[in-house]
Amino acid sequence: MKKLALLIVILFMGLLAYGQNINPVKWSTEVIKVSDNQYQLVSIATIEDGWHIYSQKATDGPIPTSFAYNTQNGAVILVEETTEEDGHIVDDPFFGVKIKFFEKSTKFIQQVETSSGISSINGTVEFMVCNDAQCLPPTQIELTFTLE
Repeated sequence: MKKLALLIVILFMGLLAYGQNINPVKWSTEVIKVSDNQYQLVSIATIEDGWHIYSQKATDGPIPTSFAYNTQNGAVILVEETTEEDGHIVDDPFFGVKIKFFEKSTKFIQQVETSSGISSINGTVEFMVCNDAQCLPPTQIELTFTLE
């Protein structure tokens, strides 16, 4: 009976381990004050070894990284598009197209202008992370940028 109970516990623990979320990308934020009402919202992706995320410009194949910001009924104005670092550009055999991706870490920067009285800006990032063997489903993460 003890062996059966031990077997059930081991099987249950295996199922729990299998069901855990794999999350190889951690996001953090920074804010750079440019002037009294202008800021750069910096989204930083820290990516585990062996994994990568894709550019905002991905068209055919992978899901591009994308950002959405709460403009608080016009109190926040997005200036130009979100910029990204250089990354790596390769012919991807899995997708059959030339793609741009980022490994280890990367930054995305959105310039904004704000009305007075705004202390934080919320946003989301949606991205797909892959390694050489698999791609995880697209993930959406909430971001908060605290203005100083």
